[in-house]
Amino acid sequence: MAVLVNGNGNESVYAQQDADLLQGLAGNVSHILKVGSEFAYEIPDANTLRVQNGAILTKEGRRIQLDVDTVDEFTIPTGQQSTTKYFIVGYRLYVDSSDSTEKCEKFIQEVASATATIAEGTLRSGDTEVFISLYRLKQTGLLFEVQEKLLDTINQLSDVLALDPNIQQEIQW
Repeated sequence: MAVLVNGNGNESVYAQQDADLLQGLAGNVSHILKVGSEFAYEIPDANTLRVQNGAILTKEGRRIQLDVDTVDEFTIPTGQQSTTKYFIVGYRLYVDSSDSTEKCEKFIQEVASATATIAEGTLRSGDTEVFISLYRLKQTGLLFEVQEKLLDTINQLSDVLALDPNIQQEIQW
């Protein structure tokens, strides 16, 4: 039986119900929302990438939030002279095996090339972990740089529609 999720008398909005709404709005693509500092980065030293506050809406409607006045720091492994490596940093969503809750943590993963990616996946499809890639880094010798931002920033729902022509065909305004 259908439920009026946000109607008077229904006191519980479940996480999956909220995610379903947001997934419909996200258009099956993960994005950075135009909130706060939008995960802007800085490189304070040779081993640290620091990202500022913002919000990410994943393709399955999960929201990753880094609150105002907070930062996340990613520690990059120390490089070696005459060596080039590539890393992807972002957020790992996973199901905690002890209580089945869904959680979020930072990740950094070395990848094979300047174009390598990490498949995102979805928790709803049964994946026990999902990787939301934020930046690709290039480390040359002892120093690294941000090579590429891996998520688009959207201003509003119409930006999602502009990015995905399949959605434009499905929605009749």
